[in-house]
Amino acid sequence: DIDLYAPFVASVFGADGNARAAIPFALADGSALATAPVADAFVQLLALPDAHFGAEEVLSLLASPALAERFGLEHNDFASLREWLQAAGARWGLDAAHRRELEGNDERAFSWAWALDRLLLGHASGSDADIGGIAPLPLLEAGQIAMLDRFLQGLRRLAHWQRALSAARAPEEWGQALAQLVADFFPERAHEAGDRAAIDELRALAACFARQAQDAGMDAAVPASVLRA
Repeated sequence: DIDLYAPFVASVFGADGNARAAIPFALADGSALATAPVADAFVQLLALPDAHFGAEEVLSLLASPALAERFGLEHNDFASLREWLQAAGARWGLDAAHRRELEGNDERAFSWAWALDRLLLGHASGSDADIGGIAPLPLLEAGQIAMLDRFLQGLRRLAHWQRALSAARAPEEWGQALAQLVADFFPERAHEAGDRAAIDELRALAACFARQAQDAGMDAAVPASVLRA
């Protein structure tokens, strides 16, 4: 794995930043994933079953350039999203059931579901008058609901994979699931060349995982924890 040795090669031939002592060099066969933000985002996606879905955790993940591109979100959108969600009270946990799974706490207040109900009811009613025990928060203007909807598409995908990545699967099924995970969160053809190369490598790795397991005759269910390790 050339990426393991890259820092040492750079230290020797690059003379630790001394331009006069440096020797020109180039590394071949490095992985596009070695330093790619796409790789960091993918690792976080694999860890979704154990995630608390903290507000900043989710916002930072969906603000990753490739994921934001996939869901049609701009960098500047996240300042508004943070402001709305903080005001609405989104703190952690998808809903009461998710909180109960994580910590035995089934309090719905300050979960994602609770905060989003406040925002959406506030937008629909235009009032802060109590509706069915929920205090609406009329913050959103007509043109802003589309931005929130794009964000919600990403959040719904995260919630889906939080459950889907929890179950054990046969290696071939894991290969299919990982390919779908990449398709759900990364653009088909990213704007940035580095992101395109990293996403293509993720697709290749998903296919390789299933192929190698098939060649080895492995068909036993693999726990999600083993895959993430």
